[in-house]
Amino acid sequence: MLKYFLLLITTNFVLMAQSESKTDFNLQNFKIYFDNLRTSWKPDEDKVDIHSLSIQDYTIGFSEVDIKNKYSSESYISEIQIIGPELILNNFEYNSKLNSKNWIIEEKIKLFKNRESIPKDGIKIIVSAIKLYVIDNKLLPASLNELDVQNYINLNEIPFNKNTWIYSLNLPKNISAKPSYLNIDSASDSITYNWEEEKFQSSPFLDSLVNIPKIKWNYDFKIQKITQFFSSSVNFSVNPQNSNFNIQIKKGLFKLENLNFTATPGEELKDKIHIKLPILKLDLTDFIFEGSFTNTPLIQNLKSNFKIRNFEIKLPEGLIKEPEIETILKTLGVWNNSLKVRLFEIDINLINELTGDAELKLHTPFLKISILANFSIRQNNSLKPVIRLNDTKIVINPIALGVRKYIRDWEKENNKTLNRKGSSIILTVNGELNNLFIHGLND
Repeated sequence: MLKYFLLLITTNFVLMAQSESKTDFNLQNFKIYFDNLRTSWKPDEDKVDIHSLSIQDYTIGFSEVDIKNKYSSESYISEIQIIGPELILNNFEYNSKLNSKNWIIEEKIKLFKNRESIPKDGIKIIVSAIKLYVIDNKLLPASLNELDVQNYINLNEIPFNKNTWIYSLNLPKNISAKPSYLNIDSASDSITYNWEEEKFQSSPFLDSLVNIPKIKWNYDFKIQKITQFFSSSVNFSVNPQNSNFNIQIKKGLFKLENLNFTATPGEELKDKIHIKLPILKLDLTDFIFEGSFTNTPLIQNLKSNFKIRNFEIKLPEGLIKEPEIETILKTLGVWNNSLKVRLFEIDINLINELTGDAELKLHTPFLKISILANFSIRQNNSLKPVIRLNDTKIVINPIALGVRKYIRDWEKENNKTLNRKGSSIILTVNGELNNLFIHGLND
């Protein structure tokens, strides 16, 4: 939208070069339209990859553009009324077939290396402690307890106090770490450090993942419909004393319907990723900002609503079996590989340049959150305004049993009791966004 304003303002300033003048311009029902666009391309240097794009129809236009300019030797005044741009796009489809790395396997490798990093860090600490012990005592330690008692290591510190790995010494051969029953992947292999070779033994499981060849991915991206509409006005005046402008978007709408994205690795349908978004909508009314060309403008008024409904992402089977992801899904009560957000909605009402209120709603099958916020704002002629929340209420309603248990365990671990009304958690928030104080959490 901004580029249209800049184009009109630039055009108007060209007229300023004229002597005493007055200009009226009116344009109605201007549209650009096409239908049944289809194209495909295949990179010359690649005999496998192929891409295609199609659009059923596309329309962009302005219902009305009305410009009134008045220029004299002392001042320049312009009034611009715009209904548009209005955009409608139907049935956008993009498809790519690419021969590339299996990123599901790459994610499995990252997760595996992250799990390995905890015991490996512990073993590195043990190795350093043993080397100091040998320098001081001229012999190898018999056990970890001996290193602990003589203060070469502290078994009550991270990573040893997590009790998810059992460390043992088998010197002068090796040092090992075995997953305990508390480990999220208790069936995984031990991590072994070869003392004589001074290196970790390789993992057959990791080697099997690294050596998997490239795979042919099929990416499919579809949007059934995109709609956009704006109705706005621009006023500005220039004279030797000042150069002021006022921009108002009376009504704005952006709506996206039925977005679907799938990514399928080869013939492995069980590892297909599917993202579905039936509706995304942004409404904007009474958006006013004004200022001068020499200072940062102020937002005077704003009413907006952003809404997403029934957003869903279906995870590939190859990832949901990873211990970390499996644990999260179990906590959330998700058993069908699918994460869903039934509603995500934000309402913002900026009453004037100093105060406003906002409301946020998040509804999922495992958790509901609502936020009612009152805020003050200091724009300070800056692109980084200072926003302060005042007695903002956050209501959290944990639905899944796993989420309730997680919150209870957090309270016990941190020796806190969150304020509740029935099964809902009630929090009050005050302070600037970069330094919030949450009553019942920070106190």
